[in-house]
Amino acid sequence: MGNFSVGDLRKVLIASPDPHLISCIASSIEETDVIRIGRMRFALKESRIFELDIKNQRTTAVTSTPLLVRMSREKCEKIGLALHGTQPDVYWRLGFPLDLLQNEVLANLEKKYKDWYRFPPTLPVLNFEECMRQIAVPVTSKRFTSTVIGTIWKLSLEADDSDQLRAVEFAFDAGLGHRNSLGFGFLNPLH
Repeated sequence: MGNFSVGDLRKVLIASPDPHLISCIASSIEETDVIRIGRMRFALKESRIFELDIKNQRTTAVTSTPLLVRMSREKCEKIGLALHGTQPDVYWRLGFPLDLLQNEVLANLEKKYKDWYRFPPTLPVLNFEECMRQIAVPVTSKRFTSTVIGTIWKLSLEADDSDQLRAVEFAFDAGLGHRNSLGFGFLNPLH
């Protein structure tokens, strides 16, 4: 979201594969002209619900929020990655193999999809085309603050059939990678 100044106009998207949740949030937002995110207050100018209707076999997108892929230190050491520090979790970063990122993102998408729909997806082809930047982001919980490494990508998702298209739509609704509930890993289609 970047730095804020009084009077800035910002857009906030709320995504979920659960249309009932989106409807409930929209209803509660309609009843107010101010929303709060953490300690910040925002005047609400407009709200609307929209469906992202993916019909193309190839959809190009950017991660509008950093993509986080968290892996165990043990897994990283097994594949021979040079690691620094002693943290139990390691976040994918530039210099790590791209196929590791791709495999971890697809495995995570498959897990989330199975948890939601109760059956496995037919996964799309995922191509990471350009890493636009890598950033360190502080994440604060009730117990502590930690720094996570995220990357911003231009990528494409390719689907050959309606089952793969459903998985692509799910990726837009649920996000890619880890920590989506904190707002990480969300996609915007490029037109």
